[in-house]
Amino acid sequence: MEFYLHSFGVLKVINTSYKIVAAEEFNSEQKDLLRILLRETWTATYLHRFPKAEFDDLISTLDLPNLDTMLSGDNIKIAFANVDNKIVGSAIFKEVGAVAYLWGMYILPIYQRHKIGSELFRSVLKSVQDAKFIQIYVLEESYGALLFYETLGFQRLSTDTISLSPKLSLSALVMRGDVKMMQERLYLS
Repeated sequence: MEFYLHSFGVLKVINTSYKIVAAEEFNSEQKDLLRILLRETWTATYLHRFPKAEFDDLISTLDLPNLDTMLSGDNIKIAFANVDNKIVGSAIFKEVGAVAYLWGMYILPIYQRHKIGSELFRSVLKSVQDAKFIQIYVLEESYGALLFYETLGFQRLSTDTISLSPKLSLSALVMRGDVKMMQERLYLS
């Protein structure tokens, strides 16, 4: 898929591909590339929001064997967005009964607002097999993310406290969307 990236007055065509990998098939090189992506996106997203010690604690979870708990457990899948063989976005998700849980979607800042997040989410929706709903927790202060997920068809359900690391717990909105409705909305059915 081709998109246009506008940067410093230069318009460039970028070729984007999307791939889904099961966590158990994930090799150490792929984990390292995911760590790099998350470190960069989390720094852009969270560095100015948290005290340095709490931010450092959050970043340290990326050095744990399975990226803390993100890749632990059965049936976890990772969707990737690639531009010129570089990972520029990811979404980690798992189906549990009637619900597919999305553990956040992160796109490198320079590639945001170029439809890559929407296309990455489409790839997640295409791979959902049995779930009727898809759910995500979004930090209340992440206004851009809240608007993005609402445009995809997510609705706000409730507020909950989530633990991002051993020293960092924050209030988040629980958002949920109907898989069939979202697939229709994104022309997938």
